[in-house]
Amino acid sequence: MDVLKLILALLVLVGVLFVGFKTVIYTHHRLGISIRSGRIRWLARLALIVVSCAVGAVLASLRWKWSDTQMIIGTPVPVAAWELRNGHWQDFVGPISIFLWIFDFIIWIGLVHFPIAFGLYLKSRKGQLQ
Repeated sequence: MDVLKLILALLVLVGVLFVGFKTVIYTHHRLGISIRSGRIRWLARLALIVVSCAVGAVLASLRWKWSDTQMIIGTPVPVAAWELRNGHWQDFVGPISIFLWIFDFIIWIGLVHFPIAFGLYLKSRKGQLQ
């Protein structure tokens, strides 16, 4: 049963990473079509990447304090859990935490790109209908 849960979790991970990757690629492709000026196009792409990476880093490192004795780091997938015991914070962090942080980071990059991709998609559909 544990192997099935692990396989399912890995499939979800791969699916989310794939959708995030496709969203970023589609956004930058449509920006290339929508913006004629090469310099402005590259500035828009660079600004989008910088903003999405900053949002990804901040939100993947966000701390949520559940109670006075419990804290979780990482959104939407928890990267680390901390518990206050005997006056000291003890963490439950392992090597997998690095991959979870990267996973959170990529999710946020994809989510920042999504509204722009959706807007560019609607713009292209509107152009096709006219």
